[in-house]
Amino acid sequence: PHLLGVRTGAASCWVQVRVAGEEPVSRLLAAGSSWEVAAAGQPVDLVLGDAGAVEIDYLGRRHTEIGPTGTVARVHLAPDAAPPATPSP
Repeated sequence: PHLLGVRTGAASCWVQVRVAGEEPVSRLLAAGSSWEVAAAGQPVDLVLGDAGAVEIDYLGRRHTEIGPTGTVARVHLAPDAAPPATPSP
């Protein structure tokens, strides 16, 4: 199965995940924890409450430095696209 992995470092982070065609799910990840979501290789949209606090693993790629610490970011990951991370204003 293709799993989406979200890991936090030294800080906690609220994370919302929406796999294409499904309802969004969210949780607060404590510092030093991880969450795996079955995504089956589908496009995934994430909202990260602290972009600087997380790393994302999906489809064989590790995404780090998603945004500055303390900023909200919206990230779209798809099998055939590079992941643009957009910090929210």
